Amino acid sequence: MIADVIRTLNEEANPRLEHLILIGERLAGSQGKYVLGYFSRTAGAEETIQATEVLTVVRIGPSKRAAIVVNVESDEGRKLGLIERTAPGQWRTTWESAYTDC
Repeated sequence: MIADVIRTLNEEANPRLEHLILIGERLAGSQGKYVLGYFSRTAGAEETIQATEVLTVVRIGPSKRAAIVVNVESDEGRKLGLIERTAPGQWRTTWESAYTDC
């Protein structure tokens, strides 16, 4: 399960934003609860907050390891990132590109 959650506080003079990326999984074939394997949380002023957007899910290399390609956008620019499954129920950011402002 991948969730991209955005929560806003619409104050006229000071709009605030909270952005969450959550990755959870459960054992294959199981009907049990999901276990949180990764989370990213950013919060702050709406115009300066770093926001991560899920672009796609891929399988990489001979082992076909699951990975999520993300776009990270902030007031500094944009960059791509990779969140990889490192073990059952465990995910981590493994790569980020340089920022680009185009």
